[in-house]
Amino acid sequence: MSDKNWPSEADLVRFVDQDLSPEQLERIEDHVKHCSACAKEVRTLRTLLADLAAHVPGPPLDVPAHVAGVMSRLDTPLPADRPSRRGYFAGALAVAAAALLVVALGRRGESDAGLTARGTRPLPSLAREVGVELYAQQRTLSPLPPGSRVGPRTPLTAAVRNAGSAPVYLLLFAIDAGNAVHWIAPEYTVAGTDPRSTSFWPSTAPRPLPTAAVFDDLVPGPLRVVAIVTREPRRVSEIETLPAAELALERLKRRFADADVRQFALFVAP
Repeated sequence: MSDKNWPSEADLVRFVDQDLSPEQLERIEDHVKHCSACAKEVRTLRTLLADLAAHVPGPPLDVPAHVAGVMSRLDTPLPADRPSRRGYFAGALAVAAAALLVVALGRRGESDAGLTARGTRPLPSLAREVGVELYAQQRTLSPLPPGSRVGPRTPLTAAVRNAGSAPVYLLLFAIDAGNAVHWIAPEYTVAGTDPRSTSFWPSTAPRPLPTAAVFDDLVPGPLRVVAIVTREPRRVSEIETLPAAELALERLKRRFADADVRQFALFVAP
């Protein structure tokens, strides 16, 4: 494989951290399966990052020795048939090591001083922990940025990244120009049922929905796709029973005050 087909330095590091789109992760994973040099780099990087994150025993707290031991492993030579990336990885790992050293020493200083926490720590914001991205499911997943035009039968789906430490739950539905509600997640195809919101466990990688929704009766014109992310499960009926006026974004935010409510503006072409 030629040099130009290898993943970039940044992409390979982000691949290890699972910080790429589903399509990019799949592409690089397929490359790593067939490229022994890249596979070795991925294994090395994963091991080094795991070592940096490992518990440091104490007291005595010998953080510098721990970091030095990890960094010394960067001396392992790379395969001759692979362009060297040691400078890039060494720089990234040095930053991580320095951060670990600062955090660990800071914690020891707090312990030695006998400091105690006052009050309670607020829950992290769902808006910061959870990412939701819309996709059109054609032959491949195509991102739908705000203002995208879709056909009346374009399959719609999404991917969710949960960077928190607990599961979150998603209600995802579209409201067409006629104020009709169309469900994307959870699946709601049988009248009289009341499915629960779709759960997403913590993951550094975006997790796509298992299915895409195709609608038969989307009214052409503006299409609002609303995502309601909660820490506890909710039900489809909590939306289905609302009058059209209560489906406005600000009304939904007030009704689901403990949730993250976000909206994606699309347009359905005739």
